[in-house]
Amino acid sequence: MWRSNPKACVTRKFFVEWVNLVFGPSVKKYLQEKNLPVQALLILDNVPAHPPNLEDDILEEFKFIKVLYLPLNTTPILQPGPR
Repeated sequence: MWRSNPKACVTRKFFVEWVNLVFGPSVKKYLQEKNLPVQALLILDNVPAHPPNLEDDILEEFKFIKVLYLPLNTTPILQPGPR
């Protein structure tokens, strides 16, 4: 899925579309194919495109996805990068 926005790489609207049109269906299909429990955890950092209460925007059929936000200022510590 590809979208563009002149002001930002990702907006809340685009991110919610991605969760409901790409992530949710893909995860559900994978879990069902592998005969795994249909439950998932989406871990996000605190960028503006990942606003609070994202679970409110997830479609009912994907409510098996739980959202967990990393604490503030932890992303640089956790992301691999050049040293």
